[in-house]
Amino acid sequence: MNGIDLIAVERTRQIESEGYSISEDLKKYGNDELLRAAVVYAMPFDIREAELIPCSEGSNHEATIKTFKQLLWPWDEKYWKPSSDRKRDLVKAGALIAAEIDRMLLASSINELLKPCPFCGAGKPFVDDLMWNIGPTQTIRHYRIQCPDCGSTTVSCKSKLEAIEKWNQRIEKEPAAHER
Repeated sequence: MNGIDLIAVERTRQIESEGYSISEDLKKYGNDELLRAAVVYAMPFDIREAELIPCSEGSNHEATIKTFKQLLWPWDEKYWKPSSDRKRDLVKAGALIAAEIDRMLLASSINELLKPCPFCGAGKPFVDDLMWNIGPTQTIRHYRIQCPDCGSTTVSCKSKLEAIEKWNQRIEKEPAAHER
């Protein structure tokens, strides 16, 4: 097997054995989590575990970031599963990159799912990508749908799919008593 085959097998394993899916990735990850995890797996061990920021006593921070892995790893430690086999970690990185590409492709095609504006009827709403810096090294990304004609928007959502689902919700009016 070549590298591409190994990555494809790993991605299939992630989907079939671990229960991951492109649609769930789209709902859960919009802040480059898949890519950040891939970067950590792809880093040579000595770099990802090298001291990045020296800890200083008396710091106001509960947990000071010490290594690249601690800085970049997007999830709880229980999801960190490095291998002693360098090739295996590179295969995991490749599968995570493939998952991020699939997530991005689905996200770009999702815009076609948007219904017209429920207020003015305009047929060209768009996904507004909102980014907030919450520290020197961390950014949070949220999404909302906005109508360019009347300015109506959804609330801020953690994923494009969630924002689209909120935008597409329509409250059906109950007929008035005289219409029954």
